[in-house]
Amino acid sequence: MKAEWFVMAAVAAAVTAACAADVQPVRTHVVEIRQFAFLPETISALPGDTIRWINRDPVPHTATSSNGGWDSGRLEAEGEWAMVVERDAAGDYVCAYHPNMRATVQVGRRFRSGRGDAKRTPRPFAAIAAFHDGHADDV
Repeated sequence: MKAEWFVMAAVAAAVTAACAADVQPVRTHVVEIRQFAFLPETISALPGDTIRWINRDPVPHTATSSNGGWDSGRLEAEGEWAMVVERDAAGDYVCAYHPNMRATVQVGRRFRSGRGDAKRTPRPFAAIAAFHDGHADDV
């Protein structure tokens, strides 16, 4: 009985590790403000990623969402500001001081890489139950 529980715990740990390793890692994206422009002009990020703005110009700028959802506040020369991306962060943004400076944040969906559909996603508790019931070949 003790050996059976040890095997079930090992199976659960292995399946959980496989699921966790399959999730896309979060990233940090850098936008430089140079010569009155956001570079790159378009950032494609996923929820949970971080976008960091760095002002390389000698004058202050902002990174301000056009829909009012977020705002860096005043970024002095060499100043930085970072934001963790959420779904509602998508859209255009401008510099409040220089509205001709425009750029875009695109927000995609975080998904499990290499998995086409939910049916193929490992089910750790189903594997443990099948092993416990003697039906490990069914999983």
